[in-house]
Amino acid sequence: NDNGINKFDCPICYEIMEDPASCGQCSNRFCYKCIVQVGREQNSKCPCCRCALRLSNITRDGNLQRQIQSAEATSCNFCGLGRLKLQDLKTHEAICPAINVRCRYSSFGCSWTGPRKDLESHEETCSLHNVRGLVTQLRVQQHMVMQLQQVANNSNQMIELHNQNLARVQSSKSPGHLLHMLELAYVTTCIPARYLADRSTSWAHFERSREAKAMVHNFFTFLPTAILCIRIAANAFDQMLELENAKNGDHLLDLLLDQLLAYAITMLGAVAISCCFVEVQSSYEWHNHDRFRNIFGRPHPVIRDMVAISLLTVYFSVMDLLEGKNAILIWMLCLLSSVFFPAVVLTVVGSSDLNFVSIYHRTPTRIMRAGRAFPVVTFGLRYGFLGNLVGIGSCLDAIILYRLCLHYNILKRDYVLGMDCFLSDLSSLNVWLMLGAARVSVEVGTAKFKNGDLLQNLCLPAIFAVVSLVVLIMEDRAISKLAEFGVTIGKTIHQAGRNALGPRNEPIIGREYNQVGMFVFGIWCATVGAIALAR
Repeated sequence: NDNGINKFDCPICYEIMEDPASCGQCSNRFCYKCIVQVGREQNSKCPCCRCALRLSNITRDGNLQRQIQSAEATSCNFCGLGRLKLQDLKTHEAICPAINVRCRYSSFGCSWTGPRKDLESHEETCSLHNVRGLVTQLRVQQHMVMQLQQVANNSNQMIELHNQNLARVQSSKSPGHLLHMLELAYVTTCIPARYLADRSTSWAHFERSREAKAMVHNFFTFLPTAILCIRIAANAFDQMLELENAKNGDHLLDLLLDQLLAYAITMLGAVAISCCFVEVQSSYEWHNHDRFRNIFGRPHPVIRDMVAISLLTVYFSVMDLLEGKNAILIWMLCLLSSVFFPAVVLTVVGSSDLNFVSIYHRTPTRIMRAGRAFPVVTFGLRYGFLGNLVGIGSCLDAIILYRLCLHYNILKRDYVLGMDCFLSDLSSLNVWLMLGAARVSVEVGTAKFKNGDLLQNLCLPAIFAVVSLVVLIMEDRAISKLAEFGVTIGKTIHQAGRNALGPRNEPIIGREYNQVGMFVFGIWCATVGAIALAR
């Protein structure tokens, strides 16, 4: 208009803006109440730029509010009253005597319009004035009907929204589906922008709860071990064909022993996997059983310990079966794919969930506690490798020394305590002192039985015990660093995915693929493939 104040008009209500705010996507401004009301509608968009409107993106514009307050005085377009502040113009128009208004009975047939100053005199002579009681009742009833219609419309919108959410959840991918899990690994690493864009639709099940994220972590942590057990079983089947061609008796005996060991590994792997399916109360923690209260002094997760011991035996036997450099290589591949890759995937999946972040992202390695598979798998990896490398006796010595060092604060009590399963529950110092004394007694008895120098025969076990402790500490640090590195890479991939989203929450063409994630996914595929081809 002539006063140059149209830049302060709200595009929604066409009045002077009250508490100016923006949609967060464009430079247009609206009344805060107006834009919030639009944002509460289903699938709402900005009235000007037509971008998806979210209540969290609406921001108030303090600078524009100060401009309105300090704008030059103007005059009323109806009565000509001058020296009105812009912010007071709307209040004045609500009582301006010169503005045209309608009769209060206009909705019932009165067609009079005129200045507000003549309204009172007209209503006294209006033909509908004599039936004002009936008109008032009709007006109240009309208002009630409108309220009921509004309630019905809101109910219909809620029902429609509920049906849409139900259909979306029913059509979304499930954590219990093998192909969906593998697709999740590809999408979260190679195309993180696509995952973030579809996380409330196709991947709604994975975003819904902590339980679903724990299932993701358990799957990728347990997968290398399951593949290794299947491969060992396939090798045993292949060896059955070699038995027919074996002519040497010693060779035949070796094949039979290897085959029995392979079948034992397969059975123990099947037991570990079966225990995971038997206990379904939770995917992120093991259930405490009251039946063993008398043994441990409190309810204890016995199924967890059964799985941990089974996996320890599996990895110990696998390394004994494969032998040499091949065994160490397979162990390293299992460690990499069981610790590093789950951390990457779970970080990308969980970084959009504020509750999940608040629980697990305070320190990088805490995310590895999201699933219950991590403690038992790492228990088997650590002690299976150590026992095969230095022997069962030296491995037990290392465990005793490790627990004593933790008790006397020689080593830090960091997150790796969660990987010790039932060993962590034996927190009494007397238990470990008694075990240490028993081990010393055994070694002394062995030395006397050999009829040699007692001191010389005890030095070698002591050196092996210290070396075993160093190896165990190195294993723990390797797992810790792999987990931290996986979380760091996962955060990098997640942030790159967010940067590749456009204003309408859709991946920007040409930027949706993540090179770091593709490299990580390729390494994981190569690692799992090498485990599957182990011989």
